[in-house]
Amino acid sequence: MRLVDFLPGFYGLGLMVIILSPRSQRLGDIAAGTYVVRAPKPQLDYFSLRTVTPIAAGAIVETRALPGEMQRLVREFVAREAKLRPADRQRVAAQIAGRVRPYARDLVTIADDVELLRAVARSLRATGGDR
Repeated sequence: MRLVDFLPGFYGLGLMVIILSPRSQRLGDIAAGTYVVRAPKPQLDYFSLRTVTPIAAGAIVETRALPGEMQRLVREFVAREAKLRPADRQRVAAQIAGRVRPYARDLVTIADDVELLRAVARSLRATGGDR
């Protein structure tokens, strides 16, 4: 069916089959019994990709190879922490900091989880997230 579907003389037939097929299938899809799946276009949230809160003052924590997902978690937490109640802020910060601390260098003496995450976010901002 692939040969028939791609031959120059049969482009029109192949296009008509795609248009008339209820599932937008080519001739080869119909013959093989496959489906055409359309995934939604991913929506990019540019605010979650960078820290937008004023966190310029304070310590910077050096981190070793902080994975991208952890970087995103830290940035999102710092960007949204002001909207959380103090108890919720501490609880969420403790969960994220527990995952981030193994990547922080041994010299880290910041005990407060929220301050640790702010320091990591400052480091990510200073380095552009390369670490």
